[in-house]
Amino acid sequence: MELTAANTAIVVDSTADFPEAPERYPNWRIVPLYVRFGDESFRDYVELTPGDFYARLRSSPVTPTTSQPTPGDFHTVYEELGGYERLYSLHIAGTLSGTVESARSAAGEFGDRIPVVDTETASAAVAMLGLAIQRRLERGTTDEEVEALVERHRRESQLIFTLDTLDYLARGGRIGRASA
Repeated sequence: MELTAANTAIVVDSTADFPEAPERYPNWRIVPLYVRFGDESFRDYVELTPGDFYARLRSSPVTPTTSQPTPGDFHTVYEELGGYERLYSLHIAGTLSGTVESARSAAGEFGDRIPVVDTETASAAVAMLGLAIQRRLERGTTDEEVEALVERHRRESQLIFTLDTLDYLARGGRIGRASA
């Protein structure tokens, strides 16, 4: 099957940090994760902007947590994209989140139309894979070419990040106080 931007959609979760994707590319959708501050839950980038998140983080006595989207959240987005023949669903590493499993659960209801990809990475690296697929869709491609691109991305991409402070990692139990 010839894949194009007209017949193929790309779905990412909000950890890809590319909130403007659907505005730039009509065939893209984002499924938000949930951010919780105590009893309050917000959809990432929808009900809680990064600015709001960091303001709350600095002032909240409660360390925030995240929660994966539900299979129902993915099902809703997949149904919305019903006019597309193929949907590539690209997600944060399964070792970091259960998001990819929620996506797989929902995709199972749509047959083989929705390849769900554990990108084995996070953040901008997920968006970069989506953009590489988008470029191929714009010139025309095949499932085999996209699969080869995904495998190359997994082998060759690396994610590097820096932190202003280790305080929040220590508060959340990701590292010990002595390490922080």
